[in-house]
Amino acid sequence: MAEEGGGSGRPDRGTGLTPIQAETIGKEVVDASFQPRPTEPTVVTSGPGRSETHPVGGFPLRKNHTGGKPITVFMKIEYFHASKFGNGAMVAEEFKRLMAAKGVTVNVHHIRDARPKEIALADLYVFSSPGRFGKPIRSMRRFLKKIQLPQGTGYAILTTEAPPSPDKKTGKTPTEEEFAKYERVRPIMNELLQAKGMKKVAEGNVLVNPNALRGPLEDGWQKRVEAFVAQVLNEG
Repeated sequence: MAEEGGGSGRPDRGTGLTPIQAETIGKEVVDASFQPRPTEPTVVTSGPGRSETHPVGGFPLRKNHTGGKPITVFMKIEYFHASKFGNGAMVAEEFKRLMAAKGVTVNVHHIRDARPKEIALADLYVFSSPGRFGKPIRSMRRFLKKIQLPQGTGYAILTTEAPPSPDKKTGKTPTEEEFAKYERVRPIMNELLQAKGMKKVAEGNVLVNPNALRGPLEDGWQKRVEAFVAQVLNEG
């Protein structure tokens, strides 16, 4: 009798793939020791119009190549936001829409509906929080402290923040360096995630009208989401 994962047509116990499927994916036979886990995608440069399929993190990773330029396409993204007034939810849906146009699956969750210790496997995790008094809101900080993902897992951050505003006494708008001293939404999120051994893939923010806590988002906010998508897909 042939061994499992050998010449028989039965699925391999480690990968769930038949030998024919394993040979098709990347033209390489995946051995029985393979275990699904998030890893950093490998970017492969190719010729115009060429597509290749490679197993990454337990999920097939399609790489579209245009004019010889590599474009990394994550097949599955889990997106977690902590929207309170709907701004973060709008940003999440725009991100999902743009990614869907590129053939990428994005599952959006509000953190109140997610269990940080039971997060599904994915090729990338995106975390989005509004800023309050220069920090990510408390519920997002708690969520990030509790998540359990393997070291080396890729993540990205997309926040909703107020832009620098003029000082009420002097009328002077703080410089970027001055603003960074007290606006630490993204730095704090990075610190919490990198303390768990996770690896940052992309970072961005969308600005909210500074005159109203509830928003709305500033005009042209979609462009910032587009720029973030480009970072994630390594097109920038």
